[in-house]
Amino acid sequence: MSAVLNLPLLANLLVIAHQYGIYAQPTTPAIDMFDHLNKWITFMENNLLGRPLQPEDYMFPQISANGTVQPKGIGHDFVQRWIKDFAEAAGLRGNYSTHCFRRGGAQHRFMRAPFGSRWSLAIIRWWGGWAEGERV
Repeated sequence: MSAVLNLPLLANLLVIAHQYGIYAQPTTPAIDMFDHLNKWITFMENNLLGRPLQPEDYMFPQISANGTVQPKGIGHDFVQRWIKDFAEAAGLRGNYSTHCFRRGGAQHRFMRAPFGSRWSLAIIRWWGGWAEGERV
């Protein structure tokens, strides 16, 4: 079971779509993005939009205080503020960023996933988008 997710990325005022393969991970439900994303899409369509998602819709749109969906996506600063707030509420010290999630996912797949589900370093590099010579 898999899905393809197209996420628009703003680069030099041009929208560039990136395509991601998302696969079901039923043995690790806490990190099963396939399941969680489908639940989010269903929630958005049924409760926020009242219609099916369209190609021009944002997967994670801005939502005003009164629950109105805005025709623009949430930005990096908004997500970073959420991460900071969630970490503080959980009693975590330090600075966390979106990079922490990418790195944490790589560590899980390489070191902590059950045997048979671990990934090689080559797959980790591909999945994380780490280029040759990049320091992480």
